[in-house]
Amino acid sequence: MTSDVLDVHVTFARRGFDLDVRLRVTGPLVLVGPNGAGKTSFVRAVAGILRPDGGRIALGDTVLYDEDAHVCVPPETRRVGYVPQGFGLFPHLSVLENVAYGLRHGSARLDAAQRTERARAVLEAHGALHLADRRPADLSGGEAQRVALARALVIEPAILLLDEPLAALDAAARRSMRTHLSALVGKRSGPTIFVSHDVRDAAAMDAPCAVLEGGRIVQYGNLEDLRAAPATPFVAEFTDLGTPPPIRDAPPRPRA
Repeated sequence: MTSDVLDVHVTFARRGFDLDVRLRVTGPLVLVGPNGAGKTSFVRAVAGILRPDGGRIALGDTVLYDEDAHVCVPPETRRVGYVPQGFGLFPHLSVLENVAYGLRHGSARLDAAQRTERARAVLEAHGALHLADRRPADLSGGEAQRVALARALVIEPAILLLDEPLAALDAAARRSMRTHLSALVGKRSGPTIFVSHDVRDAAAMDAPCAVLEGGRIVQYGNLEDLRAAPATPFVAEFTDLGTPPPIRDAPPRPRA
């Protein structure tokens, strides 16, 4: 873990979609916004999966991306734990192999025995060790989410990115996982970005919210501040009533 500050400025301009976001993340942050606002594009840029058109991303003194300086650190060496929408588990690997996968490359690389030991320990910490020999197709939504979270955390990430981590779960699993994530995020000292469409997630995380609309941050503050003085109709609806079931953002295509 790390207490370094994450400073992000990323821009995209693709086929009518413009995104220009500046955020400074010191701990947990809930990123909310309507469908198509650019939330998934933003977290994918931080993870290194999607290269922006411009900007700069730095964790403390470590520059992860700087278009002007021609710096773009590969995803596997950014020490970013990322849980994408839909979990992103490899269907041909067992649960244990999925969790250990991130320990095969980059700065977190370990030998085979160490990978297995670390993966088993993290699965046990998340109450999922009994799933070690299963394949993703044999998991419930709640089980798959715990495995995806274990895979993100096994590398001891400096940055944790959770993109709609509860969206695919039923109501009971969502309540249980929300409690689990709230406790986990509360123990981290490093930056965590939690993307959500649900005001209950924001309340459980007890963290500042950044509202992204039309590719721009339109409001920032705690949930009470947003509720007291909403900057846009979306913020008013989100804080008072929640929003409809989330739909996956459509990120711009990576640059060739």
